[in-house]
Amino acid sequence: MSGEHLDDVDIELNVYGEGDDSEFVDDAAESYIETSDNAFLNEPVKNFIHYFYKNFQEKNVWGLSGLYMQTFHKITERFFKTSHWPDVKLIAKEVNNEQGVFQYELPNQWLYDIIDEFIYQYQSFQQYLRNKKKSKEELELLKKNFSKISSNDSRPCWDVNYVLSTLNEVVTISNINEPLTAGNENQDSNLGGSEYSQKSFYRMLGYFSLIGLLRLHSLFGDYDLALKVDTLENVQLTKKHPFSKLVVISRVSTCYYVGFSYLMMNRFSDAIEVFLNSLSVISNSKFHNKPGPHTDAITKMQEKIYFLLAICVSLSPQRIEESVHTVMREKVGIDVFIKMQRGVEDTLNDFGELFQKSSPRFISPVLPNFDNFSPLPNPGDYQLKIFLSQVKQHTKMSVVRSYLKLYTTLDLTKLAEYVDSSPSDLRTLLLSFKHKTINQKKVGLIDNAPTKASGGFFDGEYNNSLNNELDFFIDKDMIFINEFKQKKNSADWFVRHIVKFQ
Repeated sequence: MSGEHLDDVDIELNVYGEGDDSEFVDDAAESYIETSDNAFLNEPVKNFIHYFYKNFQEKNVWGLSGLYMQTFHKITERFFKTSHWPDVKLIAKEVNNEQGVFQYELPNQWLYDIIDEFIYQYQSFQQYLRNKKKSKEELELLKKNFSKISSNDSRPCWDVNYVLSTLNEVVTISNINEPLTAGNENQDSNLGGSEYSQKSFYRMLGYFSLIGLLRLHSLFGDYDLALKVDTLENVQLTKKHPFSKLVVISRVSTCYYVGFSYLMMNRFSDAIEVFLNSLSVISNSKFHNKPGPHTDAITKMQEKIYFLLAICVSLSPQRIEESVHTVMREKVGIDVFIKMQRGVEDTLNDFGELFQKSSPRFISPVLPNFDNFSPLPNPGDYQLKIFLSQVKQHTKMSVVRSYLKLYTTLDLTKLAEYVDSSPSDLRTLLLSFKHKTINQKKVGLIDNAPTKASGGFFDGEYNNSLNNELDFFIDKDMIFINEFKQKKNSADWFVRHIVKFQ
């Protein structure tokens, strides 16, 4: 096949999902071999750029999506696997140095990747600052860059205020909350908002910037702010919302960071509900059958969610769907999961290992002293310390809970003997146990939008997180226990085994 026909046949077939572009890549490889220098654009790459630009000018979002999600990655894998793409100036010459991107439209997946990469680059830079080895030249360059903060000459590279203000500015310009509100009220989401929010480019960039702010505040360890209404007002997790079903990785990422924030705030019931919703999203998306650039990312996030779900169910026992429970135990390890539920003494290591596997890579907005440089402590270690301190308290409570489930009335002194504690220390532990089980719970978290009036994701009604298992009160030295027997759902068990033996 000659180069002149590549943009008319093979690429187009790939865009609309008919056949594959293996012939395109093979022919391109032959032409590439004839090109001696990686820095220059060969004919196949030029043809790809021209066809890409044609779809760009025609605002063919469907065509761009196929080129971006599939063909671009295959060309990169074949020609630029160990090197960068040619310089942007060379590519610009092929499209007449065309500018003014904002009058065009881009695929939603591409817009998500823009915000995702922006945050990833900032995250990588912060991790670079923690590196121990820094040359004098590096320190001087860093000092010069961040000295711009006080001089106001220009914005310093990767200053935390610059990153946050950039995302907030995109949210403000897009006026995304108005179309989000329209979607929550079952109106056409294209009807709400300003002139900017009428354009898909601005609208979706604003929406993904909201998710980016949630992610950033979670990485900083500021979970309260991550869930505040000014960040996530009108964002909805239900698949019925028009914005929720556009990009799978965006929705899964939202659930992951919302659920993780709930976990760190000891709101385990909310965290479990969000994690179960995210696993349902992944399952229904059938992404395993549609390989793409985010398949690995979704797979890794799915495994992290299973680990986080195991942590939540161990610290706040409650019934979940049997099929999910089975997969969760297999991924964590059945023996490890049983130890975590029982709260044995040496289970802290298991909780800590799961937390490190499933938590995000935390960053700190604090800058080091470049004049007397020493690496800043790892913020992940601090978050792990906070988490394990909570686990230690819950571990003691799980032992007490196992005894309470055996009785309807129990003498305080007798229970103190069982748990090898003094009556006064046990009374303190029981009061702490009672306090820990009174948590905020968001009503209609998945089905209803967290509006400003309802307090967004942050506010909720206080209730007993163990009200489906047991409750107790102390009268003088006597403990009165009320256990709630849960009706077992046998249908899931029968369905699972019928499928297994078919």
